[in-house]
Amino acid sequence: ILNATRPYGIQDSLVVAEGATLTLKEGTTLLFRPEAYLKVEGTLIANGSLAQPITMRGHRLDDMFEHQPYDRIHNQWQGIVFTSTSYDNQLNYCDIHSSNHGIICDSSDIARPKLRLENSILHNTKQDALHLTCSQAFVGNTQISNAEGNCITVYGGDALFVHCTIASFSPFSAMRGNALVFHNTMPSGAPCPIERLRFANSIITGYAADEIYAYTDINVANNYAFQSSLLCTPEITDNPDVANCVWEDPKDTLTRAKNFIPFDLPALYFDFRLSADSKARNLANPDITAQYYPLDRLGRERKPTADAGCYQYYEE
Repeated sequence: ILNATRPYGIQDSLVVAEGATLTLKEGTTLLFRPEAYLKVEGTLIANGSLAQPITMRGHRLDDMFEHQPYDRIHNQWQGIVFTSTSYDNQLNYCDIHSSNHGIICDSSDIARPKLRLENSILHNTKQDALHLTCSQAFVGNTQISNAEGNCITVYGGDALFVHCTIASFSPFSAMRGNALVFHNTMPSGAPCPIERLRFANSIITGYAADEIYAYTDINVANNYAFQSSLLCTPEITDNPDVANCVWEDPKDTLTRAKNFIPFDLPALYFDFRLSADSKARNLANPDITAQYYPLDRLGRERKPTADAGCYQYYEE
């Protein structure tokens, strides 16, 4: 058990052995050196709170330039890996940012829960922010943003995303990846069936005209669904599992970054709360909201009508 008495500096790496459980108490801060990472072979329980989130970030507390903290530069530490032996990981109200990769889940038994990530932020990564390989994962009320790789990469498995804001606006390279990429075969060509990949009441967007890519084999299971979500991709009209979505047209004057409070690009500061005119407003399915997240990531009520993504619009 690590508590919030003072920050922990991770000089080398922090490894949770198979069969062991590391518990991070609310308010705990882990500061990682550039080559350090968190490797979980057992189980990680990290339950923060809105008032006292758990923070995982690089160790530099100074500025690279005036008004430019190192903390807003990606690749400050290596990220989190859940190995093939790791199950039942719970991350709630965690702020994980400015790393090489964000969270990697290695292939495992998809009949067993591997990762439950809620009310959290995965932001500003050099590579993928969330990389799932043949894993069972649940992600809810969470912001996954600004990966120079993909915000989310999925290879097979069983993954459910509810009330998530997935936004690809990394400022560090025009060669950035996409908000979402999914596959039902491995790079070797071996099948990895998508038993379920579902996005509900979510936002998937970014700088590109198309932010969702599927690389699939018609002979391998590919069970995906999108419901009541704002999607930056060409409209899908022939799939009953894609329902009540709003499709972003890059020719529109209100699209992509304009769905959010204006970014402060010189300061590398990004706020993914909704703008007043966002197309994500009033888009969420109220039954899904009531079942999962009647409150947004900031603890605000989603009433009288719920918005897609992890933030409900409130006039500032």
